[in-house]
Amino acid sequence: MKNVVSHNGVFHADDVFAVAIVQRAVGDIQIIRTRDQTKMDVADFVVDVGGKSDGERFFDHHQKGGAGTRENGFPYASAGLVWKKFGAEICGSKDVADKVDLDLIQFIDGADCGFGTKPDAQTASDIISSMNPRWYETPDFDGAFTKAVMMATSILERDIARAKGETLAKIEVEAALAKREKAEILVLERFAPWHETVLTKAPEVLYVIFPAAGDARQWNVQCVPVSKESFEKKKALPASWAGKRGAELAAETGVEDAVFCHVGLFIAGAGSKAGVVKMAEAALL
Repeated sequence: MKNVVSHNGVFHADDVFAVAIVQRAVGDIQIIRTRDQTKMDVADFVVDVGGKSDGERFFDHHQKGGAGTRENGFPYASAGLVWKKFGAEICGSKDVADKVDLDLIQFIDGADCGFGTKPDAQTASDIISSMNPRWYETPDFDGAFTKAVMMATSILERDIARAKGETLAKIEVEAALAKREKAEILVLERFAPWHETVLTKAPEVLYVIFPAAGDARQWNVQCVPVSKESFEKKKALPASWAGKRGAELAAETGVEDAVFCHVGLFIAGAGSKAGVVKMAEAALL
């Protein structure tokens, strides 16, 4: 079992996530919360305390000059320093580890270093910090720290899954793009996040077809937006379809198993892939 030292008292997201990352990388650990230098000297890992960072055992950023910055300007705090060492190993891929850093870890570091602008919404850093005992509660900071590490581990695992999913989705969507029969219509045999790949790799695609999540009896056709952040559609579904369902929509589209068309004209469904492909082709006209 490895010994991991972090400082005692009030904790923040960077030291909590740093410990969670070490635990994810090396397995069972003993957490020692102290500022006792003699205990740091014999620990396997020292995070967010100690005044130095060597990328192997020591991962602090409070020393004069800090611990460096990323290419995008975000400074490293203890979480980022530990992720820099273990991220690719944990994720099985540097690409996935970089996505996790870009989406999660760098903002934890930024919050601890006072870098950037704090958003109005609660962040992972806010949630972890809120787990410190309040002034009117029993001051069991070590017990609260252990619970915070458990929460941070769950957040980290789900963000790794998200990043891996994005990488796998890119591969799957690119393969589907290569097999298109019509340039404007992309057919996915199972749903995968497609927006980023379609918008960057195939701007000519107007409609994406995929089986409805959790319902093998229905297939959907969705309009491609002009950008990932926009609700504006490159080409909306026909206005005459808006809000129609079942037999009424079937009569309008000529697709016998038509199921629905959203009133916003951004998505419609049918009971089969063939049916929804026919709807997409009709929408192109």
